[in-house]
Amino acid sequence: MTPQCIPRQASRAVVCHPLSCRMATLLLLALGCAEGPSSGRPPPTTPPASSTTVDPGRVGVRRLNGREYDRTVQALLGTTRTPSEGFPADGTAYGYDTVAEALTTSPVLVEAWDRAARELADEVVGVTTDAVFRTEGEGPGPTWTSGAAHEDRAWRLEGPGELVLGQSLPAGGLWSIRTAAWTDGEPLPLHVMVDGQLIGVPQVRTPEPAVELVVDAVLSAGHHEVVLSLDAGTVYIDAVTLDQSSPVRSEAWEALVPCGELSCVDEALAELLPRAWRRPVSPEEQASLRALVDTGIDAGLPFPESFGLALQATLLSPDFLYRLELDPAPEQTTPRALTDWELAARLSYFLWSAPPDQALRDAAEAGALREALPDQAARLLADDRSDALVEGLLVPWLALDRLPWAAPDPQLHPDWDEALRTSLEAELQLFAGEILLRDRSLLDLLTSRQTWVDDRLAEHYGWDRPGAGGFVPVVGDRTGILGKGALAAALAHPDRSAPVQRGAWVLSALLCAPPPPPPPDVPSFGADPSGGGSVREQLEQHRADPACSACHATIDPLGFAMEHLGADGAWRETDALGEPVDATGELPDGTIVDSVDALAAHLASDPDVPRCMVEQVFTYALGRPPRAEDDPSLDRITEAFVASDHRFGALVGALVTDPVFTERVPWAE
Repeated sequence: MTPQCIPRQASRAVVCHPLSCRMATLLLLALGCAEGPSSGRPPPTTPPASSTTVDPGRVGVRRLNGREYDRTVQALLGTTRTPSEGFPADGTAYGYDTVAEALTTSPVLVEAWDRAARELADEVVGVTTDAVFRTEGEGPGPTWTSGAAHEDRAWRLEGPGELVLGQSLPAGGLWSIRTAAWTDGEPLPLHVMVDGQLIGVPQVRTPEPAVELVVDAVLSAGHHEVVLSLDAGTVYIDAVTLDQSSPVRSEAWEALVPCGELSCVDEALAELLPRAWRRPVSPEEQASLRALVDTGIDAGLPFPESFGLALQATLLSPDFLYRLELDPAPEQTTPRALTDWELAARLSYFLWSAPPDQALRDAAEAGALREALPDQAARLLADDRSDALVEGLLVPWLALDRLPWAAPDPQLHPDWDEALRTSLEAELQLFAGEILLRDRSLLDLLTSRQTWVDDRLAEHYGWDRPGAGGFVPVVGDRTGILGKGALAAALAHPDRSAPVQRGAWVLSALLCAPPPPPPPDVPSFGADPSGGGSVREQLEQHRADPACSACHATIDPLGFAMEHLGADGAWRETDALGEPVDATGELPDGTIVDSVDALAAHLASDPDVPRCMVEQVFTYALGRPPRAEDDPSLDRITEAFVASDHRFGALVGALVTDPVFTERVPWAE
């Protein structure tokens, strides 16, 4: 059958023959010249008129970042897969991976989307797959742990020994492990195990040619380890093959196509597409997906595989991959109110990094979401899915994304290991997540002495081990995020503390006043590690340069207040030179801060901190940084936030009802 693509005249979309053209369509998507596999959007609805003359700004088209992609396919298909592990890393801007300008689309990402769509569709429909692993002769071979060698065209396995094959299966179902083997002597038992579980012990008989031994196992999609082991003797293995005997339909298949037959495909698509594309779908769009199913049937594919083609196309549509807010009148220069469907997507991806649930979709369908935004935001925050805020908002805000790169010098910090790194990260996530998601005052991030520790971390901090086998809440002598070992380690050099990094982080993350980059002709501090004296003394020499003094007079005192925390996050009384730690710093206004506690108290009383907290959440939620035109909105949100005793829920409620969230200025073409 000749591959062919059929252009739909009603749009620039391309609907492909199921056996070809996938990458051609993907190229169009990547170049922005295709609208997906549909033949036309529904006529744009007229959104409500703007309620204000305030300029709410423009938000660029945002693609799903990796976290959002995973949570979206999990919500849509019930899968436990995390396809983004195979995607290129997302870009960030202004600290976050939700900012439109950083979420670029590369050919590598497009190919990864294509691969993920195929694998997800195969998992849902339970595709019957030909052999996915074969080793014979000099072909792609397995890994060996002992007792194996290659001779001529076969593998020679001597007992005790084993042959280990790792393979990722594209779909769940009944799989056959076929082994072509023989022995020169008496029959020998060959143990076949999958993921450590014995599934069969076929007898290898003599002589050559090889006899195929078949062991069946029901296996899920994903990675599995197949082991062929021999207790004694010698076996020659000519080939090992994995192929699927029969498919197992997933729970998602039962949910998507309840009848399991072509007769209800229209009903299935009518349910799937608005959920996947997060908006109403026109009859023409649904018909174009139905056409893919029919094309698959005409090509001789079973119905499930034919439906899988439509599912792949759904997942490769820009309406799925991007958070589109298309303006019905792009030439308009005045603000327009978002539709309820657009609001539903903004709200759910802000608080859940996931698509709208049924309640949000119902409210959007009824045109009742705008009036219910405060209640819906509170509902989403109370849901466990709001834990997405920990990874998306708190991790980059609190510098936890830098912790994986912390590498304290093992000679100076022998206590450091990966287990400690994991415990430090978990402590800060549990601490900050509890405050954020339990709607406590966000100033507790600075002043609370409550935290969470396990035995490993308690020992590192010099506290009593809780002995609970996990993390437990305790009240300790470390104050807020500034006293957490994770932050100290993330903002340090391997062989010394880093007052400049720590002070710059306080300015950027808590005061939204990042210092400017150093002049190009001035070397950064620490470029000459052979410089004598303590870190404080070297910084004093550095500030002697007039080009450096203005910025460092603001940065350094903030960092000095955290000097009792070493590069591994442990408390210290002496520095790397054995001298007593001096944590005293004088701020530009004359305020003296001489400890983490003093710095935390100073920041908690600074009115710029609540405003900065609002700006951080604003940037994460809207996918763009604040502008001068946003000051009235930021003032209103900050006022509501402060009046609520700095509760995150009040901040969210004020933000999602403000025109900056509910409206947009169209893009003029």
